[in-house]
Amino acid sequence: MKFAGIPLLGLVIPYLADLLTYNRYTALEILAAHIFFIVISQTIWYVCITLYSRWRNKFKYLANTWLRLATIAFATAVSGISTGFIFLSLWFLFSSEVFTITKLLNFSIYTSLAIILLTLLYEIIFLNNEKEYHKNLSLELDSELVKAETSILRNEIEPHFVLNSLITLNQLIKKDCDAALPYNKNLIEVYRYILKNKNKNVVKLNEELQFIQEYFKLLYISYPGKIQLEMNSDIDDFESYMIIPYALQILAENAVKYTSFTKEDPLNIKITVTKRSITVTNLLKPKPILFESTGTGLENLKQRFKFITRRELIVQKTLTHFKVILPLIPIEKLTPNDKFNYN
Repeated sequence: MKFAGIPLLGLVIPYLADLLTYNRYTALEILAAHIFFIVISQTIWYVCITLYSRWRNKFKYLANTWLRLATIAFATAVSGISTGFIFLSLWFLFSSEVFTITKLLNFSIYTSLAIILLTLLYEIIFLNNEKEYHKNLSLELDSELVKAETSILRNEIEPHFVLNSLITLNQLIKKDCDAALPYNKNLIEVYRYILKNKNKNVVKLNEELQFIQEYFKLLYISYPGKIQLEMNSDIDDFESYMIIPYALQILAENAVKYTSFTKEDPLNIKITVTKRSITVTNLLKPKPILFESTGTGLENLKQRFKFITRRELIVQKTLTHFKVILPLIPIEKLTPNDKFNYN
């Protein structure tokens, strides 16, 4: 617009305002006159855009957008016309044109309209850029908030898991030394996975499924013959889907903590994978516990899914079953932030 529209106004406005009588001049003089008017339009544009940038900040106190815009447009138009009058006086002084009030009014009207139109156009462009800036800033702040929140939630998991594992290992050493060694080896593998993925928002589904099988090896040793894992899937390409790390482990741990089970009536945890979600189900047989559940683990998981996937995990509780449905993320739908945290 600057390199085409402004020079064009320098040609159009003199014609509309009847400032140039062509039959009075030679071709060279007409060319020189057009260059002169283009210089006028460029100068007016520079003055107006400079004042617009300054006045836009100065008039921010006006809450009404239309009032602020009208004030800026009026002030800019007055400044532009005043600048134009200076050059116009030179034109009537050195050209063969006869000064009339009509020509002056025509020049003022067309110049004012052009300035107001340009002011409105620049305001629209500025507002769009400002809106885009604030949108990007908001997304950036949201991203930082998600990072902070998920970091806090992840850090809640690790100490809890380590404490429970060490308590179990200590009990095995006292009661069953032969079981303590394989438990310790599996614990190393499980904890290696936790350390590897502690700063990631998402992991590949196949990695999480391998991890939960390693975690169940710990449960098999801790509760021999009392726990069963059943896994079913409608998909084969597990690497094409992502899930929040440790999600399955938290649900399995919850089931063990709050479900009553024995060798005669073992705890069966069923994991079912579909293209959209992964479901963890177990029979609802609450333990006769003496303390009230805080629900910290499940609440932690809910918050992580909410922050990272923008989707809610679904908890379904019937008279016989407890079911949690976790949304899966197709790898092609990862956000840039998730990709950064995955790599």
